[in-house]
Amino acid sequence: MIRNLMYMKKFSNNKLILEKLNLKNFDDLIELSVLITRRQKFSIDDFQIDVDEITSPGTDFHYYMMEIELMVETSAQYNDAQEKILEFMRNHSIKNEIVNGKIIEYFRLYRQDIFESFKVNPHHAHRIVE
Repeated sequence: MIRNLMYMKKFSNNKLILEKLNLKNFDDLIELSVLITRRQKFSIDDFQIDVDEITSPGTDFHYYMMEIELMVETSAQYNDAQEKILEFMRNHSIKNEIVNGKIIEYFRLYRQDIFESFKVNPHHAHRIVE
């Protein structure tokens, strides 16, 4: 629901969001966190690399995430692209590890009450640099 709400708030009109959540106005929502993401973008050969530094004002929350992408033209190229990304990671000593996304990690550290109510889906996890 959190991911869907953030997407809706960014890309939809306010009336639709309020209807979907059965709310009269946004004042009925409770702020759970404030996260600031600073993104750096790099290109190496055909690879697109995003490095995110995530912080939260008033806390010592400091989290890094990296995404490595290799664009393909057809779905038949997907497996080959995955192997090339893994090879790139090995060649650059990037640890291949599943980690929590930024919001889940923030809740794990600062809002255990909320974190316990989530079941983390490993398909939405990210990989980190060691």
